[in-house]
Amino acid sequence: MSTLRIAVIGGGAAGLSAAETAQRMGAATTLFERQRLGGECTWSGCVPSKALLAAAKTVHSIRVPAVPGITADSVSIDFEMIVEHVQNVIRDIARTESAEEYRKRGITVIEGEVHFASSRSLECGGEPYTFDRAIICTGSAPAIPPVPGIEEVPYVTNETVFGLKELPEKLLILGAGPIGLELGQAFRRLGSEVHIVDIASAILPMVAPEIRSILQSSLEEEGVAFHLSSKVSKIAKGDPYWLAFLGDDTDPVQFTHLLVAAGRSPRYGTLGLTELGVAVNRKGIVVDEGMRTSVDGIYAAGDVTGVMPLTHVAAYQARVAVAHALGKHRKATYSAIPWAIYTDPPVAGVGNYSEKEGETVLRRSYEHIDRAILENRLQGIMLCGLRGKPVLGKAGGGEIAWAQVAGIQADEVIHEFAMAMHTHAFAGRLAQAVHAYPTIALGIQQLVAQAFLGE
Repeated sequence: MSTLRIAVIGGGAAGLSAAETAQRMGAATTLFERQRLGGECTWSGCVPSKALLAAAKTVHSIRVPAVPGITADSVSIDFEMIVEHVQNVIRDIARTESAEEYRKRGITVIEGEVHFASSRSLECGGEPYTFDRAIICTGSAPAIPPVPGIEEVPYVTNETVFGLKELPEKLLILGAGPIGLELGQAFRRLGSEVHIVDIASAILPMVAPEIRSILQSSLEEEGVAFHLSSKVSKIAKGDPYWLAFLGDDTDPVQFTHLLVAAGRSPRYGTLGLTELGVAVNRKGIVVDEGMRTSVDGIYAAGDVTGVMPLTHVAAYQARVAVAHALGKHRKATYSAIPWAIYTDPPVAGVGNYSEKEGETVLRRSYEHIDRAILENRLQGIMLCGLRGKPVLGKAGGGEIAWAQVAGIQADEVIHEFAMAMHTHAFAGRLAQAVHAYPTIALGIQQLVAQAFLGE
């Protein structure tokens, strides 16, 4: 039996996961990358943003200690040194994702732009390559809104912001999504004046009102200014600052730096998908549960599909795509995949938030979680929805339909909910499991126990 040849196009989170999985499953694997392995997450996403957030959190903890009796006369910030640290972190992680490392694992790595010649062949650097299955993992790029005057501004996106040489005096951010909120808080804590503009009436519309209220209030208390239900009608050069006009407002927002964080666009323009007949929509390449595109033998995974564009989801989709390509017929499901926003306090969730009739919604404030009390970090809440299990109904409390948490360690404790949902465990199992005291996770046990014991 001949070895199946897998072509992986794109070396980001999805591409690296696909190549590793294909090689491990015995396929002859070729990985194509036009720039450098690692992709968005390593070079301009998760890695640098969390390193910058960590630096900003350190500054904030000195300036505004959580407990009384501690004062600091001043904090000295060397922004260039912080940026250098961020770049060093990127390089440290990128070393494990280099072309040399993947070649050592038996994966062929070819650098260059790819264009499909047919459903079983492609060209890269003028050379032809054939394959049995191809997996498109080309990711996404920052979407730039058509704001009059924006082309005149030397704006930054997540791809360029971590290369800034000086701390912005006045930072305007277009977009109140995860990128805008995380970087907005980071730069505010480092000393920038920060304004966040979004056309939506609320930040993070996919989360419960209590959750978004806690996060927005926390950022506003730190000095971040929000302009919601607002659209930048034009940008103009003022003296000495740039000016952003919001609607018909004659009092523009002044800024020295502009960060565009207004969503993402799938990156597949040069692949020749139209000629190949691969179906696409506004979000990206259309795929089914097995990550198959509309063309036999062509798969797609990661941000290029527009489906839950997160690093861990990209890696998961890639594993599903490879398994399906090799005849295993796995299906991607998303109901128990967690997400997190790494602000302070962090926000995290799993499942689709709703308060449907027939669901029991449980709430527990961090004011009733001892670990939060002893750290004096009371801004937080745990929420979860319980629904009946098939046939058994609400015996054992039913099962967890969704969960969301705002507060310290939210990005960690959300995984206990995710595991319960993934295994379809009775909610009562979480109430029965002994949790260490004093932990934030103990709040989960106490939260779910309300279904049996009441408040």
